[in-house]
Amino acid sequence: MIIFNACVLHVPIIILMYGSNASPVNSWTPVYQIYERVQVTIFCLQELIISGIYIKTCYSFFDAENSIYGNAVRKMRHHLLVVNVFIILLDIPILVLEYTDNYDLQTVYKAFVYSLKLKIEFRILNELIDMMHKRARDDGDMFNNSSSMRI
Repeated sequence: MIIFNACVLHVPIIILMYGSNASPVNSWTPVYQIYERVQVTIFCLQELIISGIYIKTCYSFFDAENSIYGNAVRKMRHHLLVVNVFIILLDIPILVLEYTDNYDLQTVYKAFVYSLKLKIEFRILNELIDMMHKRARDDGDMFNNSSSMRI
């Protein structure tokens, strides 16, 4: 997806943007507007696909962990689902603003949403890391205790 984005979405939109801003005739602008709609739509579809894969993978991973860690895993799984739905819902106004030709508002909102998504993703990753460190600590304690037991 990253290579596809770079080749098919980023490079052409950069060329079209510079062409529409540099040309006094603005013959590039209609093409830029159409291509930007396509780009934003594809980004939203990719976000849906990636979120779906992420949720499915996390649920299957946490199913195995659920029997061992119980409530903490259920809370994390629920939290991941809510956050991913929230992230997907943030994309809807971007699409609405794009298709209603509110370019200035969409540009500002898009910057806000992308920065918010980045902060949320870092927070989730940090929570997952903390959970795995706790798990490693708990597993280490279990093995340390069993090795010190006398048989």
